[in-house]
Amino acid sequence: MPTLNAVQNRCDEWLANRYPEIAVYQATTSFPFQGLSTHTVLPGHVNSGPATAGDINADALGNSPSDQEESWADADMFPVVAFWPCALTINVYEGPDGTGYVVCSQFRYNGDLWMQCVNFGPDTGNDVPWTFVDENAP
Repeated sequence: MPTLNAVQNRCDEWLANRYPEIAVYQATTSFPFQGLSTHTVLPGHVNSGPATAGDINADALGNSPSDQEESWADADMFPVVAFWPCALTINVYEGPDGTGYVVCSQFRYNGDLWMQCVNFGPDTGNDVPWTFVDENAP
């Protein structure tokens, strides 16, 4: 029976293996990769059943932003994993100190949306620890 903390830890462990792969890809391209959400529906975990029960297929790997032809599938950053514990997005930024990107991950736990973001670049303030997202807030 997975707790919220257990799901967050699973995502953190899973992401720890993705970050180096993303960094290598970003360093070898002529432009930073921006990745739309890997899922059309976020993985939904609950506090009952096996720990992996909420993992779902990343079904949006073929999508790309309107100003970029390359998708997650085209980038082929990491081996295709059948079921992911969290959805990913990569947001690119260019600031006065240089270019960087932010990898955000999301999942649902008992229906509630949880998100974290990790910054890779010179800007500060882009890191967000695991946070409950109030979807009803104005």
